[in-house]
Amino acid sequence: MTADFLSLVRQTYDQPQAMARRILALGLTRGQAMGAMALAATLWVLVTVVPMLFVPLADPMLGEIARTPLALAAFQWAAMVFGAVLMAKIGKAFGGHGDVTGAMVLLAWAQMILAGLQAVQIVLSLVLPILALPVALFSLFSYFFLLSHFTAALHGFSSVGKVLGGILLTMFALGFLLGLLMALTLPVQNV
Repeated sequence: MTADFLSLVRQTYDQPQAMARRILALGLTRGQAMGAMALAATLWVLVTVVPMLFVPLADPMLGEIARTPLALAAFQWAAMVFGAVLMAKIGKAFGGHGDVTGAMVLLAWAQMILAGLQAVQIVLSLVLPILALPVALFSLFSYFFLLSHFTAALHGFSSVGKVLGGILLTMFALGFLLGLLMALTLPVQNV
């Protein structure tokens, strides 16, 4: 089982768009895609929260997060669904032909890979801390690499660079809008 998973991960990095097309060819239903996202969110929460239970945390907020893993999993799942909707709708706006279900399945697979990398990072931080940072940086690279290639494959885009640019612009625009919304709605503290 582990060897099969690692083989699929290697194939994903070697030929990400071919793997994305292979995943899409499975023809999963919307319900199966949502289940895959729930599994990926649960796996991510396990990898994130379980280590917090064994290590004293300096920030009390992290302790609160560790005590509410179900809420964290629900939030992660909702964020993944939102990301899949964005991936599908923005891609279609630029002439792509992908759908939300396909985006869900691809994001679920990417999240499973990223959760595996996070598990490796946690183990390394305990055993060989100097290697944890390179794994964290590789995880960040992997996020954008997989998201760009999977989006290009989902929509039939030929330029992964343009897709990456679109992803970065979308993230910037969402960050700006969220910041503006927070500035308009949150109370101002006395300075």
